[in-house]
Amino acid sequence: MGAPTRTISILILSFSLLWQACATNIGKTLGRLAAVRADITKKFGDEVYVHESTFEKSTAVFINFINSPLNDKTDELRAARAQETAQIVKAHYPPTYEIDFISVGFIRERTRFLVINYREGVASFQFDRNAKPILMPGSDSGEPSGLNPTARYSPTQNKTDVSVSLQLDRGPGSGVTLVPHFSVLGDANQQPSTPPKEAMFDVASYSATRKFPQDTKLIILVDGEKIVEKDVSFSSSKAADGQTAEFLYVTFPYEAFPKIGKGNEVTIEIAPYKYTL
Repeated sequence: MGAPTRTISILILSFSLLWQACATNIGKTLGRLAAVRADITKKFGDEVYVHESTFEKSTAVFINFINSPLNDKTDELRAARAQETAQIVKAHYPPTYEIDFISVGFIRERTRFLVINYREGVASFQFDRNAKPILMPGSDSGEPSGLNPTARYSPTQNKTDVSVSLQLDRGPGSGVTLVPHFSVLGDANQQPSTPPKEAMFDVASYSATRKFPQDTKLIILVDGEKIVEKDVSFSSSKAADGQTAEFLYVTFPYEAFPKIGKGNEVTIEIAPYKYTL
């Protein structure tokens, strides 16, 4: 992969979260996610988004605190909160249910007329399945800047999972999160890797009532050109706090990513809603 390709990859990743589960386990997974979110909300009171991602046999649980008061506190306080949060996740995932890591992030957002016009990653902390801290490659503190993608290398599988989280919509106590992600062979933190054949878009929605129809259509438009069109199905679950959690997992050819990265205007249509990036 040459320098131009690496530059395009950075743009793509900066544009670009978040999970895929087997149909036989989806009910248990939704229940765990709802329980984790309810416990975190009850304990800390902050707005939080929780999602799980499984791709090529690697599973992760992501927790993002939105506009937490800890954004303006010390990194030590954020690290302590992240550790407590990882312990909550561990409590809901028994040893027989293997996850590869837990990621806890702190996000700062500003909105105008209910549209997010500023988003910054304040800090991110990584843990293994036993809630023990992991120091990510090339980082002394685990703090990202802006919408930097996260690349997690698994030595046992010799592959790197790359992902980034985008907030498509947010209201009081609700929101829609998009997570583009893919996997490549080798350690992409150390050297360029060959692009994969497929990438994924994971969508997580929390709202008071169901937001999307179970069966709908997803369309990606780049500068008016339709590059992805797929029939999709949402899974849903009632969370402990009364909210409805909806999840969508879409696989599509990786060739669409360069077009998305080079576009001036990208629109994600998940009928009946449209989100312009």
